[in-house]
Amino acid sequence: MAAPHAAPRRHHPSIAQASSVFRDACKMTPLAYLTKFRIIEMARLLRETDLTIAVITRRLGWNSPESSVTAFACHYGVTVRLSSQRSIIRFRSRAGRRRRPRREKC
Repeated sequence: MAAPHAAPRRHHPSIAQASSVFRDACKMTPLAYLTKFRIIEMARLLRETDLTIAVITRRLGWNSPESSVTAFACHYGVTVRLSSQRSIIRFRSRAGRRRRPRREKC
């Protein structure tokens, strides 16, 4: 019998269990979800503000502007500069489309 002052036992899932539950619910890993959220928010900030890439990168929690620009290009298929010049950040993600095999992995 547990002591009356002892806290009740609670089940705390492991990181692997929590990640598995997240993957089942969202159909992607937690890291992929975070990256997708950051990229979509980056596109919104580029479209709606005059913030620089460096400021947006820091605001969204990336360690470097290079990593954010690379992730953006992999997700949308165009560079940040090209998308800004053409004002086409409204386009959809390439995630649902068929892709040609790439030589380099993003």
